[in-house]
Amino acid sequence: IKTQGSHLGHLLHGHYQRYSREMELQEEGQFEFGLQVGQWKYWQGGYLFQVVDFRKGAMHGDFVQYAADGRIEIEAEYRNNELHGDYQLFEDGELSASKKFRQGEEVVKPEKSEDLTQTGESSATTETSPSAAPPPATVERQERIKERRRSKSSSTSTRRNQDRPS
Repeated sequence: IKTQGSHLGHLLHGHYQRYSREMELQEEGQFEFGLQVGQWKYWQGGYLFQVVDFRKGAMHGDFVQYAADGRIEIEAEYRNNELHGDYQLFEDGELSASKKFRQGEEVVKPEKSEDLTQTGESSATTETSPSAAPPPATVERQERIKERRRSKSSSTSTRRNQDRPS
């Protein structure tokens, strides 16, 4: 027996196990209408290698990878088959690297430059000062908004006066 839980010509549904030729368990999990769901476990060379959460056939949730001695090598979070959240790498049981991902892309925080930490000023204040006049397009837009508000308030007061009994 190499697999348990499968039926030739039908979608896999229910508990599933796959074995090597030497009858060592290689993977175990749950199928729902042909899609992996819940927690799946994978073995390699007789030891638990990975524990992965699935939702509707996609890795979604926690991911843990183990070394042969049982120590955690990688802890990560997935959402729809993409790294999403914390990713931690361990060496000899100690955290060696940590990253953050969002939709498969690493989230990189901008480093503060030395002059910012020394003076305490941000570069954004040098780009535009509050006393500088806004560009002409912005002034025109603000005027249009003010005009619309005035016309709305006058039409609202006219409607109120029409609704009052004479």
